[in-house]
Amino acid sequence: MVRPVHAWIYENLLSLYCILDRVRRDIMHRGRDVLQVLDQYERTVKPSFESYILPTKKHADIIVGQAASPSMCCNLRSCHAR
Repeated sequence: MVRPVHAWIYENLLSLYCILDRVRRDIMHRGRDVLQVLDQYERTVKPSFESYILPTKKHADIIVGQAASPSMCCNLRSCHAR
C-alpha cells in the first residue's frame, strides 16, 4: 500500500515568462495591444503577486527553480496530484 504524500510546490518562474504568456494571451484572445497589457501588469498583476503569491513561497515543501525543465514541473505536479 502506498501512502499519499502531501506537499506544497512553489514554481519559481521568471517574470519574463509570465509577462510573455500574458502578452500573447491578451493580444490574441482579448484584443489588447502590448502597451495595455504591460500597463495592466505593472498596475495590478505585479503588485498582487508580490503581496499575495510570493509570501507563500516560504511555506512550500518543494521550490522548483527557474532552471527546472517544464517536464520536471509537470512530473512534480502529477506526483502531487496522485
